[in-house]
Amino acid sequence: MIESEADEWDRFQKELKDWNKMRDDLRSGRDSMWTQDTLLSYADKGWLSEMQRPKWKYKEERPPRLGLVIDDCMGTDLLKPGSGLIRFCIAHRHWGRGLGISLFLLVQSYCSTAGLARPIREQCT
Repeated sequence: MIESEADEWDRFQKELKDWNKMRDDLRSGRDSMWTQDTLLSYADKGWLSEMQRPKWKYKEERPPRLGLVIDDCMGTDLLKPGSGLIRFCIAHRHWGRGLGISLFLLVQSYCSTAGLARPIREQCT
């Protein structure tokens, strides 16, 4: 999911860049230099007939903000050393080519014997 959101953001950024270039070319009269492939690409996207700027799927045009809530996980396999949770907690900000994901762990006991591992507690802010 993180990677797909990052891919969609990258695609939107590329489309926006291409649309801005097309608009600038039209305004400055450089549209006569377009290749047939470029012209067909713009026409396929509907940019030539409607002149509508690409729209981002969310209300604001900014990279998506993702969050994961983990609730009531005490005593589950998720907290076992080999589950990958420790690695995920340490690297969650770097996933999705830097898009990242916020992590919320809801626990009743922060440092009990069967509680969160020390590396996870040290990552908390």
